[in-house]
Amino acid sequence: MKLKLFFIIALFYVSCMCGTIGAVETSEVNYLLVWSQDESVLGYYGLEDNPVVTYDNGYLNVSTENKGIVAEFVSSQVMKFTLGDNEDIATQLKEQLLNSSYLKKDGNVLVFSSFKSGSSVMVVSLDGKVMNSETIDSEGNLVLPISHYPSGVYVVKTESITCKIIKK
Repeated sequence: MKLKLFFIIALFYVSCMCGTIGAVETSEVNYLLVWSQDESVLGYYGLEDNPVVTYDNGYLNVSTENKGIVAEFVSSQVMKFTLGDNEDIATQLKEQLLNSSYLKKDGNVLVFSSFKSGSSVMVVSLDGKVMNSETIDSEGNLVLPISHYPSGVYVVKTESITCKIIKK
């Protein structure tokens, strides 16, 4: 028992010392990054939005208290979560955003960028009603207004992304 307590105290002391030494040149951490198994960034969330990560039925869900955004990731596809600053995000996402598709909820609009031209987008309510079925334009983009949707949870499905969104 005494030996175990000694190791715990020693580990705490070493971590405090390393933290003090490493803290000399730190930048402000302001993002939670979600990483895939192939080491690409699946998503990032501002710490000012109070992101909350939960696990439910094989899915990792990220929601933010301030904006009510929810992203759902298949847990087997997530490698890790890290904290980073603006420079970390710029470095990691510069190439990735130029070469991959992404979906962003901006208020009452869903913005699809860099998708395959002509691919389909479907928004379905939890009761199975198809709210929208649209096609990505020739430049790989689509802006989909959702202001007319009733409050609730919806599933957005494309050829490359399936996620849940919450409309407040």
